[in-house]
Amino acid sequence: MTYIMDPRTLILRQKLFEFGEGEWWRIADAVEGTGVLGATGSGKSTGPASLVFGSMLRNRFGGLLLTAKPEDPWTIANTYFRNTGRDPREDLVFVQPDDPHPSARWPKDLLGPYRALALNVLQYEYERGGGLTSNVVDVLHAGTTPYGSEARTDQFWIDAYMELIRNAVELSVMASILTSGNAQVRLDDILDIVRSAPVSLQDVNSTRFRGGRCCALLQLADLGRAKLTEPRFRDWQLTADYWLRHLPSLAEETRTSITATFTSKVDGLLRSPLRELLCGRSDEAAMPERSLEPDPVTGRPKVIVLNIPVKLYHNVGRMAQTLYKTIWQRAAERRAAAIDAGDTTWCPAFLGADECQYFVTYQDALFQQAARSAMVATVYLTQNLPNLYAEVGEHATHSLLGNLQTKVFLAQGDPVTNEWAERVFASEIRGFRSEPITGEGSSSVSYSYAPLIPAIRFTELKKGGWHDDPAQTGRVGSYIFQAGRQWKTKSADRHYHEFEQGA
Repeated sequence: MTYIMDPRTLILRQKLFEFGEGEWWRIADAVEGTGVLGATGSGKSTGPASLVFGSMLRNRFGGLLLTAKPEDPWTIANTYFRNTGRDPREDLVFVQPDDPHPSARWPKDLLGPYRALALNVLQYEYERGGGLTSNVVDVLHAGTTPYGSEARTDQFWIDAYMELIRNAVELSVMASILTSGNAQVRLDDILDIVRSAPVSLQDVNSTRFRGGRCCALLQLADLGRAKLTEPRFRDWQLTADYWLRHLPSLAEETRTSITATFTSKVDGLLRSPLRELLCGRSDEAAMPERSLEPDPVTGRPKVIVLNIPVKLYHNVGRMAQTLYKTIWQRAAERRAAAIDAGDTTWCPAFLGADECQYFVTYQDALFQQAARSAMVATVYLTQNLPNLYAEVGEHATHSLLGNLQTKVFLAQGDPVTNEWAERVFASEIRGFRSEPITGEGSSSVSYSYAPLIPAIRFTELKKGGWHDDPAQTGRVGSYIFQAGRQWKTKSADRHYHEFEQGA
C-alpha cells in the first residue's frame, strides 16, 4: 500500500535554513513557535530574526508583524526583506493612521509614498465569527486586558467586566439590526451605551437616562421585538433586564468600578487617529485574509504591519495592536478546518513581534495550541525574563515560553534569564577526578550532575554590531534549544550556533 502525504505534511517537511552540518530547520519546527531572548545589542534583529523571517519570506509565507519602535518599518523592509526576492513595496501592507505621528519614521526609499489602511476590528470579528456577540466580547476583552492580570484579579470583577461588555455589544448589535437590517459593531457606540446607562434604580426614570443612547436603543429594540426570533427575543429580555435592573441595582462603588474599568481602557482608542483606524472604515487590503492567502495579482500573500508603535502611542498603541492581533489569530484558526478539508488556497504564515512583552494576551497560549494546524509560525523576541515578568507576570511568562518549542538564547547579562536558560538545557552526569592532597594514594573519580550549559556561558556569547575584535564582527553567538533535538553544528557544543548578521 502506498502512503500519500496530504499537502500540509508535504509543506511541513520543507526546509527553511541550515544549522551547521546538514541540520535543517523546517516549516514543522517553525509552526511550533520560536522565542528569542537577548540583551539590547546582542543581535536579535540582525541575527536570528533576519534569518528566520527572511527564510520564511523566501518560502512564500504571509504574516503579521507588530511594532514597538518608530524605526521598525525600516528594519522590516531593510533587514527582514533583504535578499528574499520579495519587494517590500508590493508585499508589505501597513495598518496605520492617515496622519502619521510627528515622530514616525517612514523610509520612502524602501517603501515609497506613505499609505494608510484601517480596519474596524470588532465589525470584522462579528461578521467572520459567525455573528456571535460572544466572539466580539472575547476580542475586546483580550485586547484591553494584559496577559497575567487576570491571575491577580478577583474572579467577580472579571465576570462583571465581561458581563458589561457583553450586554453593551448585544444592545448595539440588536438595535442596528432592527434599524437597518445589518449588524453594526462600533466601539464608540458601545462606549456611549455604557456612559449613558442608569446609575441607580431611581435613575431609570430620570431625564438624563431618558435622553441618553442606552435608553434610545432599549426603546428601539422594544418597539421592534416582535420581529425577533424566539432565541433573539430571549437575548433581548436578558439584555434589557441587565440595563434596567441588574446594573443600576449594584452598590455605587461596585458599579462605578466595573464601568470605569471599561471606559478608562477604551477612551484612548476613541481619540484621533486611532478612532478612525479601528472604529471607522474597513479597507479590504487590511483584512487578515490578505496575509493568509495568495494575492490574486502577485500570487504571494501579503505581510501586514501594524505600524502603531508602542514607543509613540504607548498603551493605546499596545491595545490597538493586540486587538488586531487577536482577530488575526482567530482568522488563522478558522482556516485550519479548511486546510483539513483539503483546501489548497492558503499559505503558511508567521506572527512576529519584537518587544513581545507589550503584545502578549491570554489568547496566545490558546492560539499556540492550534498554531501548527493553522500553519502559523509564532516568533516572539524580547530582552529577558524580568521584562516579561513586569508586563504579564511570572506564571504567564513561563506559560508563554513553554508553548514556544524553539528557544534561541543570545548574549545576556541578566542572571535571572541566564539561570533559567541553564535549567532549560538541564544537567547531565559527569565524572570528576580528584587527586589526593598529600600526593599519596591513588586518584578517584566521582559522578554528579552538572549543567549542560552553565549560566556564565550566556554572558560570553558574541554580540551583534561592530566590534574592535575582528573575530566578533558580523557574527551573533547563540545557544538553541528544542526538545527532542540535538543540533549537529560545526561546534563541539551541539547546541551552539553562530548567526551571520543580515544573512
